[in-house]
Amino acid sequence: MLGLRLRHLWLVWTAVGVQVMRQTDPAWAAIALRPLRGLWPVVVIWLLATAFAVSNLRALPAMLLLALGFTLNSLATAANGGMPFWVPAARLAGISNEVIGRQRLGHPPLTPHSSMHLLADVIPLPGLHRVLSIGDVAMLGALGWLLAALVLAGRKPTTEKNRDDCHDPPQA
Repeated sequence: MLGLRLRHLWLVWTAVGVQVMRQTDPAWAAIALRPLRGLWPVVVIWLLATAFAVSNLRALPAMLLLALGFTLNSLATAANGGMPFWVPAARLAGISNEVIGRQRLGHPPLTPHSSMHLLADVIPLPGLHRVLSIGDVAMLGALGWLLAALVLAGRKPTTEKNRDDCHDPPQA
């Protein structure tokens, strides 16, 4: 059993549920999703994710980096009504013009009128057909740190006493 325990995972699952509802935009949820230009779900997701990260800071300092990443993404999303992406970066990532031209809920193209250009999806990943933001990079770094912590939490430190226990007893 791994020694690392994350607290309040329900916060993450609730945030995922709000994000799924935001992305699918069901008609029955319009009354909750549309006020404030659709901003409130972004704020709710940010609050839930921040609460999760803060509640786990003692267990894993990487949560601070995770909180920074989704705070940056939430700022860009809130300021633009969705996470804007840079069209030339999408093309460099290998995303077709047909896909780029499709209007996707929550992902408008970056324009001169967009806010917070540096926080938008501007980093192309050609082999993966994705475009990332600085916030995404921070979150990926935090997830890498989390995975490393999980692996290391499962290992027992080697001491002189238990190192000797690892060898077969001498034959008489």
